[in-house]
Amino acid sequence: PIIILLILSWKQEWNKKLLLSFWITLPVILGLRVLLIVDLLQKDLGIHRQEERMNVISDSAEDLPVMFINSYRNASLYTWYQDQEYTHSYNTAYNRKNQFNIWRRDSIFANEQVFLVGANHKTLKMKDYSGFKAAPHLYASFDKIKFDILGPTDFQNNDAVVNEFKISNPYSQDIQIDQDKFELNYQFYNGKKRVGHLKALNIPPLVIPAQHYSLIPQIKIPIPKDKSDKSMDFTHIGFCIENAPWPHSSVLRKFTIIQEN
Repeated sequence: PIIILLILSWKQEWNKKLLLSFWITLPVILGLRVLLIVDLLQKDLGIHRQEERMNVISDSAEDLPVMFINSYRNASLYTWYQDQEYTHSYNTAYNRKNQFNIWRRDSIFANEQVFLVGANHKTLKMKDYSGFKAAPHLYASFDKIKFDILGPTDFQNNDAVVNEFKISNPYSQDIQIDQDKFELNYQFYNGKKRVGHLKALNIPPLVIPAQHYSLIPQIKIPIPKDKSDKSMDFTHIGFCIENAPWPHSSVLRKFTIIQEN
């Protein structure tokens, strides 16, 4: 549509030449895209130029499954160059969601050692992978746990009181939320701006059954304060899960909360 609009905006005498160029170029571009998508060429024609770097990661991983932090592109490129059936991009609290937040491929690696590649891929070295220093870690699937606020949100003193909080577990193993393993974190927002910091929510230990959910009747969430000890304004609150020693929490799911004046 954009190309057609551009054509129509040109002077009348150029329309025929531009239309002819468009109909010649279109099948060439579409054909090339199809060839790359279905891998008929068995090469990337030098478009990505990442083969050497992916080989370094593969050699360092030593046959361990490779997972990337905050990079759906690198995860996809690794699958392409190394002919791996599965890899995964673990997306952290402040990173946007992508297709790896829909696919449940991360459960394939549950309770296995995985090799993590940090987001700072420009400075990757053989033995320094953005904080993990090439050390393998056991992975426990948790970034697709879901949250729902079923009841109204009240405000008492300096707390936002969420009534009827639901946590759903899509995985095939139970998830235990406590301060020694999985933590439930929260983050306030005012529009798109973060208010305060990501913090752990203080709740009693809780087991979420596999492929089921648990209900918490009520949770109290401290409202962040400014330097003058005044409660800060907010419009949304987000929840996510953290699993030590993983470096960050999973992607936040935000809910709109209306404050009472």
